[in-house]
Amino acid sequence: MASREQAMRYFKARYVAPSNSLMVAAWTEPVSFVRVVASLMPKELEATTITVVHAERMSDDELAAIASQGGGDTFAEEEDER
Repeated sequence: MASREQAMRYFKARYVAPSNSLMVAAWTEPVSFVRVVASLMPKELEATTITVVHAERMSDDELAAIASQGGGDTFAEEEDER
């Protein structure tokens, strides 16, 4: 069974040392560090938004305009797929 000292060495090597290495790299080679970080970032970002409509606060004309735009998934489209 591993001793407490061995467990602490493993923890430091696994979790503390990499973060220290990243900090050293950022301070000593900032340009290279930023290049590496940028290469790890996604090239394109895709986001989905959810629009909440407070129908009770809107006029009939505003609701009709939203309904006529149609965008997004609607309950009716989900029923048709079933």
